Amino acid sequence: MELPDWNATHLFVEIVRQGSLTGAARQLGVPKSTVSRKLGELESRLGAKLVQRTTRKLSLTDVGAAFYERASRAAQALAEAEQEVIDSGESPRGILRITAPGDMGSLLNWIVCEFLESHPGVDVFLDLTNRYVDLVAEGYDLALRAGRLEDSSYIARPVFEARFELYASPAYIARRGRPENVDDLTDHQCLIFGADPATTWKLSSRDGTVQVPVRGRLLARDFAVLHRAAKFGSGIALLPNFLARPDVHTGELERLLPDHSSRSTGLYLVYPSRELLPAKTRAFITHLDASFATWEVRCPAPTPVSDAGSPPTSPGASPT
Repeated sequence: MELPDWNATHLFVEIVRQGSLTGAARQLGVPKSTVSRKLGELESRLGAKLVQRTTRKLSLTDVGAAFYERASRAAQALAEAEQEVIDSGESPRGILRITAPGDMGSLLNWIVCEFLESHPGVDVFLDLTNRYVDLVAEGYDLALRAGRLEDSSYIARPVFEARFELYASPAYIARRGRPENVDDLTDHQCLIFGADPATTWKLSSRDGTVQVPVRGRLLARDFAVLHRAAKFGSGIALLPNFLARPDVHTGELERLLPDHSSRSTGLYLVYPSRELLPAKTRAFITHLDASFATWEVRCPAPTPVSDAGSPPTSPGASPT
């Protein structure tokens, strides 16, 4: 049995990916005449026409399309096998470039610091920005983004489910009181995400979902701004739990109406859809997954607090 010509097969796969012999030659750094000759030799060896060539375009025959489907998978498997051997003696190293929205800074801060502690060969550039970052064009390795991704050319892995909850500072509660039910929110100063000072918060509990009209004097399209304002005592904010819960445990914020929360938003780890990831990127993905798996332990849901400032108890029961 004649051994497969893997070089010719790889060249054919590259021709299809680039859409032309010229593009494949440029990508592989070989003359176009070499590409054309090797393709002809492959077709002769297989006894089948793989592509139809004209002066203006290249198209696959039915046989060529079927061969490409299998050949491309084989080429990727070979590349991954080679990379695994290379990486077996490789430690993660280099600069890891990560981008995320500004309000995720407090969440990523401890995750990145712990990663640096356990991976001395890696440096991290963390870019917190609310603008859209083109990972490939701007040279980033990873992004953390909220909500589903529209660009299907990237890989988007769900890593965390963020819930929106009500929070206020002890100073605000001492000054304005603690709302006992959702209807009380209409009498409070609320911190609004958006541009309309009169808006509606959709809050859900075991009893169902209610629409609560609220008003506020501070409006922003950045949860980090509302978060800081809540800690300052400016009002009640509907904040993602990853942003506010750490402040509950330091005493800077208290959660209000703990039986109620708003929508949930998935956080996604996004990276370019390429065949091979550097060791530094794979190491951070593994670390991020482990960190989010322990987040509920690090930042558990706060114990409800009564107006008297202590957890509510039932007769004869111990506080929990």
